[in-house]
Amino acid sequence: EKPKKKAPDCKYYFGGIGIQHDESTGMIIGIYDGYAADRAGLKRGDLIISPAIYEIRGLVGTSLTLVYQRDGVTSDVILTREKICIKRPER
Repeated sequence: EKPKKKAPDCKYYFGGIGIQHDESTGMIIGIYDGYAADRAGLKRGDLIISPAIYEIRGLVGTSLTLVYQRDGVTSDVILTREKICIKRPER
C-alpha cells in the first residue's frame, strides 16, 4: 500500500477520493497521486458503477464503497474521503 499523502493546509477544499472523472460516463480520467483512489489502486479508464458521481464528494473523514469495472470485471473498494485542496479564484 502506498503511503498516505499529508493533508495539505489550504483554505478552500472539498472531501473527495482524489480522482477526475467524466461526469457523463462515470469513467475515471485522472488520479491524484497519494490520495485514497491512488492508494487503493484505481486506474485511469476504470468505470464507476456506484455510488452516483455526485455522491463521491462528501465530508472529509467519511467513507464510501466505490463499485467500479475494469476490463469487464466488477470490483469494490471502501475509501475514506480526504481533504482535496482547490485554488482560490484570482477574481
